[in-house]
Amino acid sequence: MIYQEFQTLTNLSVSYEEYTNTIEPKYMSSTLNKQDFCKRYTNAQTEKPLAKELKDIKTSIKDFKDNRSFAKREEKKIIASHKEKLKDYDSQNWVDRNFINTLEQKLQSDIYNLYEMFGNDATIQIIYNDGTECNVTGTEIVAGDITPKLQQIAYASYQDGYTIFDTLSGNMDNKWDLEDDEIDWDAREEYFNNIERIFKTKWGMTH
Repeated sequence: MIYQEFQTLTNLSVSYEEYTNTIEPKYMSSTLNKQDFCKRYTNAQTEKPLAKELKDIKTSIKDFKDNRSFAKREEKKIIASHKEKLKDYDSQNWVDRNFINTLEQKLQSDIYNLYEMFGNDATIQIIYNDGTECNVTGTEIVAGDITPKLQQIAYASYQDGYTIFDTLSGNMDNKWDLEDDEIDWDAREEYFNNIERIFKTKWGMTH
């Protein structure tokens, strides 16, 4: 597909540079014909994220980031307490080494649980306008492992142990509920697979 064909099929105005560097490589790596590709591309460009849900997700990310300094201080306290306990044991004594190993394991567990608590058991998916993705947990944001960028967001979803919502459909707490508190996991998976296709992620362009 050439640049002029893309413009005709989508009725969108994009620069030749954007088409050559961003759009055409995605088309070439997809299994779609030019008509289907352009249809999906156009749909993705016209889907605007719901303002409230997008704001809520951005606020959650900022809150996780704001918890970093406090979590780091708490981690230092845990490590200091761990070092104090180690003073009671002799690493050269094989019996004491078992206690030391137990303390080391507890240290790692306590630190993980600390960040998990601040992370609120949350997972966030973000798809940007160029089709790139960021899939991150609240724990990773609090720990500083990943900091999602908050601009050029085409789609975002948030879920924790209590709620699930996204910027396309809004609140989805009961969307896939069946009888007896069961969840239609197949329908849920297909929904998010379709999200990948709508917003032209790398996975969505090849499935």
